[in-house]
Amino acid sequence: TDFDDIVYRDDVQRLKPYADLYELAVERSGFEKNDIIAIEDSSIGIKAALNANLKIINIKDIDFINKKLINKCCMKVNSFYDIIDFYKNEGGNNGKE
Repeated sequence: TDFDDIVYRDDVQRLKPYADLYELAVERSGFEKNDIIAIEDSSIGIKAALNANLKIINIKDIDFINKKLINKCCMKVNSFYDIIDFYKNEGGNNGKE
């Protein structure tokens, strides 16, 4: 895979909306929380990321998410391509790879 590590539901005792999956992923990543962005498409996932004190990008899905939760996300996008385009053109490394 393209990932250094994958955290599975069997790796933790409590599932979303608890922060356990995200906390374990942060721990394994070696990065600081402020350097990580959670990408979520559901209310329960956003709640888990909030409980882990992570920045969140909400990716549009069929799941209804109330405005209070969406307003806690740093960005709302329609697809992963929107995230890639943002980081290539505007954010992150200013388009440098």
